[in-house]
Amino acid sequence: MELKKDELERIIESGEFDKLKGKRETDFLDCKSEIYNFKNDESKYKLAKDVSAFGNANGGFILIGIKTEKCKNHHSDEIVDVRSFRESLCNPTQYLNTIREWIFPEFKDIEAKWYPTNTNSLKGIFVLKIPPQGKYSKPFLITRTQLKTGKFTEVLFGYCKRKQEFNDPKSVEEMHQVFREGLFFKDYLDLRFEELKLLLCDSKIKISSIETKVRQPDIEQRIKTTLSAIGLEKKRFMILSAYSTKIASLKTLFSSELESIKLKLENPPSLRSNGFDLKTLDTAKIHLGEFCRVKYGENKVLDLYKDGNFICALKGDEDFLCWAMQGLKINPVVLIESIYDFVTFYKLVLEDMDRKSETAIFRVDFRNFHLNNRKNNLVPYGIRNHKNWFNDDLKYAPKDNWNKDIEITLDSYNEASISFVIVKEIYLYFGHEIEKIPYTKKIDSKRIIDIEQIKNI
Repeated sequence: MELKKDELERIIESGEFDKLKGKRETDFLDCKSEIYNFKNDESKYKLAKDVSAFGNANGGFILIGIKTEKCKNHHSDEIVDVRSFRESLCNPTQYLNTIREWIFPEFKDIEAKWYPTNTNSLKGIFVLKIPPQGKYSKPFLITRTQLKTGKFTEVLFGYCKRKQEFNDPKSVEEMHQVFREGLFFKDYLDLRFEELKLLLCDSKIKISSIETKVRQPDIEQRIKTTLSAIGLEKKRFMILSAYSTKIASLKTLFSSELESIKLKLENPPSLRSNGFDLKTLDTAKIHLGEFCRVKYGENKVLDLYKDGNFICALKGDEDFLCWAMQGLKINPVVLIESIYDFVTFYKLVLEDMDRKSETAIFRVDFRNFHLNNRKNNLVPYGIRNHKNWFNDDLKYAPKDNWNKDIEITLDSYNEASISFVIVKEIYLYFGHEIEKIPYTKKIDSKRIIDIEQIKNI
């Protein structure tokens, strides 16, 4: 169940911590079942990582004494138990001193406090409240970073930002890009203004018309680029792709104007809150002047090319596509919801194209679904159907790699209908009958995805 920030604050103040059971971690809530162990630097580093991530986002709460487990129906952890403890086990001063020593610059108004339960005043949980920090205080950097030897150094530093329910450490390359863009931003603007002046002054410039012939981008090479850029070629992935069949260009891919497709890529539409959507909370980066990319760790990578080709790679194991703690069994809600959100976003892509196309190609790929002799599998029932839990009609992926191209007519773009066509091909690939595909319904003898069923999960 979705938890609101004001609701969380009321629960903390009242000590009614059992009300948290069944709630999910969010972008403002991180739960720890055990207290931090300040006898070693590794634990101090973890605290600094967790706190700085909230500081670089919009603040939040760290609750110590709350156990979570992976949620079956959502891509987030769910609170399952309260492990209250005595106040003497947590020293607020020790927490605040560690935060002050390990993070730069210093946080403002951070709170560290033990709260008793409403049923036993001798036991409670420890809460770190990180309020939103000023814009010009960011970024909050971890001043010590662990080396491969296990030792810590005060020379290196790290950067984390809260993304949904995870703390996402930035790589050296990403940090280098951040600093480079900051240091040379003025030079970049000056260069762009000079180019604009030349363009306006040259009256002889002629813009040639774009030929509207049918075309097909090199999807294989582009998928390889998507996966190899972050070292994911040898991991399980489902890749969704789409492109129009006529030459065209996106109008606002390299723009940051309010309604640009670039900003929509950073915040794509979703079927439900905290669902299995395409959101990454990442800032779109321009690559080689050809495409923009956003990503969420290794779980999601979205590449949008200037010719309108959209590629979305989603982790094909327990980290995203499959059930937590059920091996490589594909979660039908994750599968269908992510495909629906992909199709929904591609409608926005088509609307941003400078030329309309009558048809588009949608493609689905499975990569490494037999990795390490373990096969992905699929049951043709919804998550609340007992047949799913007993693995009735379970079937394994026939091949390690597979793909299917589907041509769609665009005269009347219906997300539920297009999504079903893609989902149908996947279930047929696994050997399941169309009638058994969950979360669908018939309208005028035509089967589509029933989004209300998914919304009500």
